[in-house]
Amino acid sequence: EEEEQPAQPIVLRGDPSKSHIAIAGKKGQVVLNQGKFNTTDVQVFLDPEKPNEFAVVQVGVGILVDSMVTDNVGLTENILSANFLDPRTFPMATFVSTTIENVGGSSYVVTGLLTLHGVTNELTFDAEITRESLSMNAMINVYDYGLNSMSDYDADVPVQASVVFQ
Repeated sequence: EEEEQPAQPIVLRGDPSKSHIAIAGKKGQVVLNQGKFNTTDVQVFLDPEKPNEFAVVQVGVGILVDSMVTDNVGLTENILSANFLDPRTFPMATFVSTTIENVGGSSYVVTGLLTLHGVTNELTFDAEITRESLSMNAMINVYDYGLNSMSDYDADVPVQASVVFQ
């Protein structure tokens, strides 16, 4: 008798050339600078037991921290220095979902663990996920990750992702 093989995961993988994860440095309502990570790996896993349904069961993100660029060269150097993100010590930022709730159509509430600068905290955000793309907006507080806010900027940093799947 042949043993039944477990269903293989269905993986949607972001196309790095058509996707971005961006941040903004702001003070109050004023955006002072914008930046993005150029090297990211975003994967969405669908339930292999329900191949005819679009059932998102996992979201995973990996970010190469030293791929950060901003609209200001001096700011980029400061963010990537040992005084802030310190990519030599903490080369990766990651997010792995722990729960995903479909709240209607392509709308999801995603909760998971974000590891940044060697610190892991829970993060919840709203996302739109389809077979073609993922988009999300979240707010992270840099103090929660052991990062001191630069005095010109708020500690709360908006994060936005726009991912097109391959």
